[in-house]
Amino acid sequence: MGTISPIWTPMTTYQTQSLQPAFKKSFTLCGKQIDLILGTRTEILSMTLRKKNVLSTKLLPKKPYKFPTEKSHNRCFQPKWITNDFAWLAYSVSEDSVYCKPCWLFFHEGVGKGGHQNPGKLVSVGFRDWKKAKESFKKHMEKEYHKLCVLQATSFLKISAGKQLDIASQLDSQRTKEIAENRAAIEPIIRTILFCAEQELPLRGDHDSGALSLTRLEKKDGKFRALLRFRIESGDKHLEKHVLNSSKNATYMSPIIQNEVIQTCSDIVTEKVIDRISNAECFSLLGDETMDVSGTEQLSLCIRYFDIPDLQAPVLREDFVGFIPITDQSSENLANVILQRCDELNLDMTKCVGQGYDGAANMAGHLSGVQTRIRENYPKARYIHCASHRLNLTLSNVMSVPAIRSCLGVVSQVVNLFRNHSNANKNFSRNYPRTCSRQ
Repeated sequence: MGTISPIWTPMTTYQTQSLQPAFKKSFTLCGKQIDLILGTRTEILSMTLRKKNVLSTKLLPKKPYKFPTEKSHNRCFQPKWITNDFAWLAYSVSEDSVYCKPCWLFFHEGVGKGGHQNPGKLVSVGFRDWKKAKESFKKHMEKEYHKLCVLQATSFLKISAGKQLDIASQLDSQRTKEIAENRAAIEPIIRTILFCAEQELPLRGDHDSGALSLTRLEKKDGKFRALLRFRIESGDKHLEKHVLNSSKNATYMSPIIQNEVIQTCSDIVTEKVIDRISNAECFSLLGDETMDVSGTEQLSLCIRYFDIPDLQAPVLREDFVGFIPITDQSSENLANVILQRCDELNLDMTKCVGQGYDGAANMAGHLSGVQTRIRENYPKARYIHCASHRLNLTLSNVMSVPAIRSCLGVVSQVVNLFRNHSNANKNFSRNYPRTCSRQ
């Protein structure tokens, strides 16, 4: 795509100096003479109305005016050249020469193909070789820089008349339109990804690469692509246009884009959670390790705090703030990982008043456990052994007592009885309201 030339390119220092012994040309315009200074063009370029008048008016001296005649050839300027043949000419009385109005107003240094043509006669100096006038005028019309200046002059007149937006407005309008179209195209894609995430639906399928087919495939290509097809079948024209017209590298449907959208949503949610935590008076850290399906040890980190909405009662919250992959399960590394994550979240650790972990030695150790290492820097962060872990340990220990083990065994057998026998389940459901009050 070529570059778009401005309506007028300001003169460079070189141009101004090279054109100064300012040629003064007296043009007769609507019965009034105005001076046009070529060096700075202050009188004309600073006033849109005057530029418009120069371009739209045939600049000739008022009648009766006798054009000077060459002594050697007895030739002079012919007014019909302006009135009939070359309306873009302007006659200078003081110089007895003509100029090209569009080029004179809109030329810039290094014009033409490759920027190597330098404007001469008719532009930077007047033309007065009347013997070769028509031939020279026709040659000038074929110059690339003349065609460009005429185009700029035409655009200027249309803009002045309100029939066309200026270049900046056109570009801004086009850019705004493209932004709106792109957003309309990508919105259904993002909404579909969010829908799958909220409903805990897997996005991928057996065949989920390449262009999206608008017809049903024999191979399953995943719920994400199936939902996009469903949206198109339901009348989503923006999405359909995007699928049909977008290039292969700009469909915004690839697994990479899906992950980026999910990560972006995660960042937005985390940011809102951190804003609430930052407004709280204090908070506690909750951490626990577990192994995911890929065999990677993950530390899940949650924050427990009081959220105080505007003019509402405080709400105790526990918000998840991320999984942290763990390769070294030493207490030193775990403490560093937790503190680093808190620093990334911009949490004020001076507000940390508690820590909740399991009872493992690397977490709960009073000499060099994670809780001890964190308390060395933040003494208010008191360690509390996780209640759920304590309950699990308690149940494991009491199973060594025969009476309790027998009791729990009977409870398990009763549950299995009603779960595995439909008639017993029906009788229990029918008689339950009469034997147990509803709370």
